[in-house]
Amino acid sequence: SIWVSTSVSAPRSSRIAAIIVSSTGDRMISPIAAPAMSMARFAATSALASRGASADRLTQRVRQGFTIAQIALAFVLLAGASALGLGLQAALKTDPGFRAEFAIAAQLDLPPARYADTQARSRFAERALERLAAVPGVSAVGFSTNVPVRGRGSDNDVQAMHVPGYVPQPGVSPLLHYRYGIAGDYFESLQIPLQQGRTLSPSEVREGARVAVVDADFARFYWPDGNALGQRVFDGPDPRAADEAFTVVGVVAPVKQTELGQRSGNGAIYLPYAHLPHAEVFLTVATAQDTAAALPSVRAALAELDPQLALDQIRPMQARIDDTLVARRTPAVLAGGFAAAALLLAGIVSFGVLSFSVALRRREIGMRMALGAQPLQILRSFLALGLVLLIAGAALGGLASWLFASTVEHLLSDLPDVGVSALLLSASVLGAVTLLAWSAGIVWVWWW
Repeated sequence: SIWVSTSVSAPRSSRIAAIIVSSTGDRMISPIAAPAMSMARFAATSALASRGASADRLTQRVRQGFTIAQIALAFVLLAGASALGLGLQAALKTDPGFRAEFAIAAQLDLPPARYADTQARSRFAERALERLAAVPGVSAVGFSTNVPVRGRGSDNDVQAMHVPGYVPQPGVSPLLHYRYGIAGDYFESLQIPLQQGRTLSPSEVREGARVAVVDADFARFYWPDGNALGQRVFDGPDPRAADEAFTVVGVVAPVKQTELGQRSGNGAIYLPYAHLPHAEVFLTVATAQDTAAALPSVRAALAELDPQLALDQIRPMQARIDDTLVARRTPAVLAGGFAAAALLLAGIVSFGVLSFSVALRRREIGMRMALGAQPLQILRSFLALGLVLLIAGAALGGLASWLFASTVEHLLSDLPDVGVSALLLSASVLGAVTLLAWSAGIVWVWWW
């Protein structure tokens, strides 16, 4: 019985001992394991927070990079539009070299059947000058084979000249000069100023004397010392017999030959019409009244002179100037439209990006204000971030504009210069719009 009792008590004692040991072990291990478990939980939380912060920073940088790219694109378009606009403004202020306010130009094509030779065309020039001079209100009439601001696409008469004593540089092509065959009071009809000497007399034009008038660009190119009067010029690049030379008797002011924005001063030479008897001619009429009122009288006089002439190209000289500006005005308007769209998009993007950034940091803003931060300080910090993005975008856009202009400069001769004024104007407009958009975004989130 004693053995049975002992055998029954042993397992029970063992279980009690096991419970005691287990309980004691838990109490002994818990003070050691608790910090380790807390550190494990903290490490897991920190890892998750670090991953979330890294993702937030990456998203924020992508968002800021998109803003910089948008600002740079808007800057490029603004710089192009500014350059075109400033170029157009400069062209409008350019002096064409003549007075176009009270001048009319009638472009005529003399039919070869009735005006086949030089004598017939010269007789028509004399009759036309006499008839138009009798029109009331007409103060001067000129006859010529070309007119200023004729346009780049026109068939301008250009020719290289041989000037005794001038030696061109090796490998340099001869300079092409504009040629005019004139009669009547051509310079007076357009009020082209005479700078030296005299103009062609009626007898010299009628007899076809070998005299010429050059403009200041022509004289400056061949005789930089200013001694152009009395010099000899040959019509053509090759020397000829001495009796074929033209003697310079006068120097007039240069005019814009193709358009107001023309840069090159090739120079022009004016010869008696008998030496350039072209069938396509122009009559330039100076009036003392408005050109619109004088047009019907000029058209009626030419119709009376020859009813078979086509009179659809009788226009004020100012209209010819306006036509040459279309090639500058249209790109400027289109570039301005694209720049305005890009500027609006940059403002919207800036507004959205900064307002979203402020919304994400509302809790931080609240804590900073609870700790004593002033609203102006918080606003200044966000505007400082916006200013950094603006400077980065403007710098990238300015570099892209300069690289593009430098690359295509040799391909497009009419490309306007992206100068400092265009870049400063673009930066000012873009900065004002962007900062306004950022301020609006901050105020919007702040109050709403």
